[in-house]
Amino acid sequence: MDVKNLEGMIRKILAEMDEGRSEESTRRVDESGIISIRAEEAELTDFPFDIVPDRARVRLAHLAGPEESPRLRFGLMEIDASGFPWTVERDTLIYVIEGGLEIIIDDRVLNSEAGGLLFIPAASALEISAPAFARFLYCLLHDDRADTSN
Repeated sequence: MDVKNLEGMIRKILAEMDEGRSEESTRRVDESGIISIRAEEAELTDFPFDIVPDRARVRLAHLAGPEESPRLRFGLMEIDASGFPWTVERDTLIYVIEGGLEIIIDDRVLNSEAGGLLFIPAASALEISAPAFARFLYCLLHDDRADTSN
C-alpha cells in the first residue's frame, strides 16, 4: 500500500470519527434514565442572566434540567477573573474542578480551591467570584411543588 492511499484512509476514518463526535459523545442518556456526561467536552455559553457588573466574564452549561429530573438541576460554570452578586434561591452544592472560587458573604471571604466543596443554603445573598479563573460543577435541589419558578 502506498503512502497516499494510507493517508487517504486515515483522513477518511478521522473524518467519520469527528462526525460521530457530537453531543452524543458529550452526553449520553440511557433508556433507564441514567445520564453519562463528558464534562470536559460540555459547551459553555455566556451566562444568560443579567448580572452586575456587566463586565463579569461568566459562562455556563446546564447539564440536567426539568427534562431529566423534577427535583435536581446541575451544570458547569466558569468565571474568569471577575465576580458578581447573587442570591441563591435553593440549597446548592458546588464542586470546584479547576482554579479557585471565592464566596463573599457579610464581608467574610470563603475560599475553595480545586477539589473543594461548598454548600450554600437557600436564600443566601452573596458575591461569587474568581480572582483568576474557576471552573466548577453546581448542583441544586429544585422542587416544583414548592414554587413555579425555574
